[in-house]
Order: sequence, then C-alpha cells, then structure tokens
Amino acid sequence: MVKQLQALSKQNGVSIARTKADFIKLLDELEPGVDHSGLKGKLLIEAKKKHHIGPLKNKQQLIHARLQLAEQAKQEALEAAKKEALNKAKDALEEATAKVVVPESPSGYADFFSAVKDAEAALKATQLKTLAKETQVKHWQWSNKDELVTIFTETESGQGAGGEGRH
Repeated sequence: MVKQLQALSKQNGVSIARTKADFIKLLDELEPGVDHSGLKGKLLIEAKKKHHIGPLKNKQQLIHARLQLAEQAKQEALEAAKKEALNKAKDALEEATAKVVVPESPSGYADFFSAVKDAEAALKATQLKTLAKETQVKHWQWSNKDELVTIFTETESGQGAGGEGRH
C-alpha cells in the first residue's frame, strides 16, 4: 500500500521524502514541550536516529499530501468555474444591453421599450449580482435586479458599467 502511494505521489509531483519541517513536526509530537525548531545538522540527525524516523514519508503523510493536492485542484477548478460563469454572465449582459439604444425620435420608443424588456428578461438576478460583485459595485448585495440593470446600463458622465456614480 505504501509503495502504491509513493508511486502515485511521484506521478503527481508530490515529494515522498520528508522535509526538515516534517522532521521537526514529528519530533514535536514525540517530545511535547521541547523546542525542536532550532535543530539542524548533526543534532537533527541524532534526534531522527534516537526516535527511528526514516527519510521517507509514512502512509498517513502521503495520504495527507495527496488530499492537499486534491483540495488544491478542487479550489482551482472552482475558481475556473466561477471565472467562466462570470464571463458568461458578462457576455449575456453585454449582448442583452447592446440592442438597447435610445431612439432619435419618439416614434422609435416602442422598439426601444421592447428591447429594454427583452434585455431585462434575458438577465437573471444571480448573474447580475455576481457581475456586480466582481466589478466591485458599491452595495451590490442590497440591490435588486431592476437596480442592477439600471446601474449597468447608465450612460451619464460619471456613471457607467462599474456603477461608480452610485452611493
């Protein structure tokens, strides 16, 4: 079992050799109350021999290292998924609001309001909140969908997609 764990660890780039920190941690567990942090050189070697501590990690340490590697991979995957979701929400927002253009004359207002309604329907509140959080809109957590749509579609000077003009 240990040999299999060592082989898997090597394949995934996990060191099977104990580090100085690993040795000190083990010594601290074996001799509580004794400060081992200053051990180095011959003193460290003597302490390892005294307690029969080998140079390779044991089964428990290998499993712990593999679990840490798996947790790190999980976190990276979650971050990538969040980033992907944010990009999709941003693209959906840009696509939905691109059709919303204020007409030159009142005769085009029917089309304008229709485009606004379609844009609002295409966006989900959770997508808008995620986008607001990522773009650092102030007080995004207390905004509802309509307020966020307004913030992201404001075009007056001093206000824009980031909601800098909001108080």
